[in-house]
Amino acid sequence: MAPAAACVAQSSTSFSVVPTKNNLTTLNGWTPQNIYAVDINNDGIPDLIQDEAQGSSGGTVGVFGVSIANGDGTFRPAIATKYPPGVQLAPMTFGDFNGDRKVDIAIPLVGKNTIAIYLGNGDGTFVSPWYFNIPLSAGQTFGASPLVAADFNRDGKLDLAVVGANMTNTTVYVLPGAGTGVFSTAQPILTVPTANNPSFDAVQSMAIGDFDADNNADIALTATTGSSSGGYASSTIHVLYGEGNFAFIDTTPLVNTAPVNIGAGDLNSDGHTDVYGLDTNTYHLDILYGESNRLFAVYTTPVPPTAYSGALFMPALAMADFNDDGRMDLVTTVADGQTAKLYMVFFLASPSLGQFTTQTWNILSYNFVTYPTMPVVGDFNRDTKPDFALVNYISPGDSAIYTGVNQTTGLLWSNCNYPATGRGIMLCSPGGVTTSKANFSATAHSYGQLRKIELWLDGTKLGEQHHTWGGNAYFNLNAAVSPGTHKGTIYAVDVDHTLQRFDFPITNAPSSCSAPASAGVHICSPANGSTTSANPVLVQATATITGTLARMEVWVDSTKNYTETASTQLDAFLYMKPGSHTVTVFAVNTSGTVWRQAVSVTVP
Repeated sequence: MAPAAACVAQSSTSFSVVPTKNNLTTLNGWTPQNIYAVDINNDGIPDLIQDEAQGSSGGTVGVFGVSIANGDGTFRPAIATKYPPGVQLAPMTFGDFNGDRKVDIAIPLVGKNTIAIYLGNGDGTFVSPWYFNIPLSAGQTFGASPLVAADFNRDGKLDLAVVGANMTNTTVYVLPGAGTGVFSTAQPILTVPTANNPSFDAVQSMAIGDFDADNNADIALTATTGSSSGGYASSTIHVLYGEGNFAFIDTTPLVNTAPVNIGAGDLNSDGHTDVYGLDTNTYHLDILYGESNRLFAVYTTPVPPTAYSGALFMPALAMADFNDDGRMDLVTTVADGQTAKLYMVFFLASPSLGQFTTQTWNILSYNFVTYPTMPVVGDFNRDTKPDFALVNYISPGDSAIYTGVNQTTGLLWSNCNYPATGRGIMLCSPGGVTTSKANFSATAHSYGQLRKIELWLDGTKLGEQHHTWGGNAYFNLNAAVSPGTHKGTIYAVDVDHTLQRFDFPITNAPSSCSAPASAGVHICSPANGSTTSANPVLVQATATITGTLARMEVWVDSTKNYTETASTQLDAFLYMKPGSHTVTVFAVNTSGTVWRQAVSVTVP
């Protein structure tokens, strides 16, 4: 690893790179152009969608594939699914379009006005696609521009935003969803000139968010025009602010940039979605921080080009807090032909808006031409830390998945496991009984893009937090609880205001788990050597310590799963994989003295 400081020094990341031979169940290998991290089989671990397969001879075979995650950073051989007839490569978006809590896929057919909807079976396979002819403006068809899914009119049904174009105009449409997987009408929301250059699609990238935090889904996109000489003439970032009724207000916060493949996420955890993109022509990182007044704080940060001379950047960025400092970072993939290395470039956020430190992480060295995909992020081994994954292919039919399993140590990530489902809320603490000061720890998964988690107690909101990265969010808060029994509620909120709700009782009362007579830890649940069918598993423990408590920790095997800072009384629900486990509870005082007890438990 070779850190290269661009601004303010930040804590570095640490990864263990795990390769998976990228085999296909029906072919010799896989050669994707794009990959997506999506929990297709609804187990809480993101899987990989790969959008194009090629045989060893280089011929395109017209299928996309699903690589199911094993939960340790590796993946099973890809399951092939056929594209619609005549389609070799097409953009995709994902969501639960028919309300059965299984991920579905929407694909526009390039050169036609048809949308294909693949309804998911929840196991990595899909029903044969449904086809819907969409009425577009005269002469327009779908191209290679991206599409996105969100509930734009807040009726509880997912809609699509797609792009149609002819030789003159390119139009962004919203397709209202019926909630059954059916799409039949289109409403135009933005028209821009067509690129007039076959090398450019007028709309090159598109992302959703809630940039003004008004609980309505917005759309950000880049619109590019080409020149007769073959380059680009202009590129504009548009942000369309949704009104919650399929009406949008167009703004242009950044004009005449180089083509930038933008993404969206809450970089500074303030509840407003931000826009980010990498300009690889001039080596700049463009950051637009969303604000309630529908303006942006715009920062353009130079990336030292001398560090990447001869490198091929993948222009897409992925976002997560990789180094555990409470600030969201960005990452992209680089193949450097001069140094013959494939590596990740991390942009680690500093306390100052728009300021990042550049750090590189070498994946492998090579003596051949290499073609990496963009990176995707997810918790691929269920330890609450964000990992990255990419596919690198050398020639058609010869590729490998590289997963960067995060080994960085810290305390700011979630104290709580993520749900063992693709959509849901996991409440680790309190487990039902607490002291006068409770440690509330929760996480959430969504098929969409989460914006916040809220905590309510007896109808009063105690707090909201915006620790979100894509379809993941976490919440940690210490709060006072008065004597008696109370009703708690956790809400997980997407950028389109799709809500998930989890209700739970909480009682301020003495623990039934007795404290040790002398300094030490007493684990009351699970019982040593027991077998439990409940998952998540309730861990109850009490400690007697000297001095002042710093924290109590619960480790399952070699992974820390929960941290309690408010009390020596610990009640927490923790998800555990099937099998035999060692549960260890540590109590640590502010002087660093440690007490512990371990028990074994089996989860069928």
